[in-house]
Amino acid sequence: MSEIRCIIARATSQNLVLIDEICRGTKTAKETCIAGSLIETFDSIDCLGVVSTQLLVIFNLSLTTKHIVNKAMRGVLVNGIAKPTYELIDGICPNSLAFESAEQECLPKVIIQRAEHLYNSVYKTDQMSEKFKGFYKVCNKQAGVQEVTISAMNGSPNQMEKLWKDIENVVCVICDKKLNESSSTKSTVRCVLLPPMELLPLSKVSAS
Repeated sequence: MSEIRCIIARATSQNLVLIDEICRGTKTAKETCIAGSLIETFDSIDCLGVVSTQLLVIFNLSLTTKHIVNKAMRGVLVNGIAKPTYELIDGICPNSLAFESAEQECLPKVIIQRAEHLYNSVYKTDQMSEKFKGFYKVCNKQAGVQEVTISAMNGSPNQMEKLWKDIENVVCVICDKKLNESSSTKSTVRCVLLPPMELLPLSKVSAS
């Protein structure tokens, strides 16, 4: 906080401000809001800056800014494993490569496997359940699709495959309905599942 205070006190439109992991070391919810307020301040000063953060919740805040551009480090899937390309792209990084980075730095596999187990049991299952339960409720309301309950899922490959297939069917029903309402031409709807952090294939741009 003292470092940030010094920067804020001296920053002008003629300065370049670089902040790595803004507001690190304070409670997550509060540090996110402080970081958001600081970014608004830097934006109002019109100084050039680069701010890195792992506080993804910050992108859900209703910030009042004029010049902010979101960038992310691109990743690709190699044999089913996410790998960083060290390429800066437009957008927000949807997930972390923490486990991949730990493996790359030769952290013992037993520690990484235990970490993955803890993550899946505490974070991933809860987040996906809440997200998709809400998604299905919306789809059920809009398109008459039977609501699917997934809160009991344990995340096994077969269950996840069925879940994605159910989501694909729901999306197709909604899109097909909307397209047929707005056009006299019959359209064929097909879902294309993009890997994490991947952009839409060029062949699909302007055609989807």
